[in-house]
Amino acid sequence: MDKKGPAMNPAVFISHSSKDDVFVNQLRQSLEQHGQITWVDSRELCGGDFIKDKITAAIQTAKYFIVVFSMDALGSDWVDKELTIALAANIKVIPVMLPGMTITHIKRLFPKEPLCIFIDNPETGLDEALPQLLEALGKQLPPGLKKAEPVIAQPVEELILKLSQPDGV
Repeated sequence: MDKKGPAMNPAVFISHSSKDDVFVNQLRQSLEQHGQITWVDSRELCGGDFIKDKITAAIQTAKYFIVVFSMDALGSDWVDKELTIALAANIKVIPVMLPGMTITHIKRLFPKEPLCIFIDNPETGLDEALPQLLEALGKQLPPGLKKAEPVIAQPVEELILKLSQPDGV
């Protein structure tokens, strides 16, 4: 038994740079709200753990491996190590690309070009990408929830204000 009770095999291991923790926390919460068991280092590791052993075991028992790519993640030795372990274990790797990232940034990391999920808008990007993420995880959004459709505002007539008695009388 570990610090959080009996160990559960994660369905989804999330690899990322610690500088992307805010996004990863939102991602983890969204996935857990849809029934996914996630593994994120900041929630699972504690003092005294043998980091590489614990991370390797978590990746090898995961069904899916999401790697959140940002410029910070590209410079992270741990993201690189975790991706190498996942690819060697033949786990389905799902690249999630934060704003500013392109396929060119990550091509060298994969034996074949992967299909990526792009987060274009920092505020609404996760909500927009959730259907793709769930599909990649073999899930679907509940029937009542659909991907938000953009609302196109219709132009309004020009408002012209005409003042009479400008002196207030």
